[in-house]
Amino acid sequence: MNIEGGDDTTAGEIEGVAVAAPPAPTSIPPDNNWRVKRAVVSREKKLAKLNKEIVEVASREKKKLAKLDQQNKEMRASNDSLKRRISELKSQIELARPRWRRHARRYLLHMI
Repeated sequence: MNIEGGDDTTAGEIEGVAVAAPPAPTSIPPDNNWRVKRAVVSREKKLAKLNKEIVEVASREKKKLAKLDQQNKEMRASNDSLKRRISELKSQIELARPRWRRHARRYLLHMI
């Protein structure tokens, strides 16, 4: 290494020369900015509150959906039973008519 700068070696490459480094911190320095801390804590609390509220709303809506699904199944079953009952009543009404009335059209067409 010469004084005119003709040699490109660095201090780390020269044997016997120690590179000066800042001393390693023994611990993380405390954050003295209390406003930032307060804002972060406040934001975390708000986020936790919102997450809790989201979970509660989702749970309530799930329960409502399950209840409506059950009611829907019951209504379908009731609808099917009512359709069967109507069909039975129609057949009973048809059987209660006199035979000639049940087949009146056939008789009338036969007579022609």
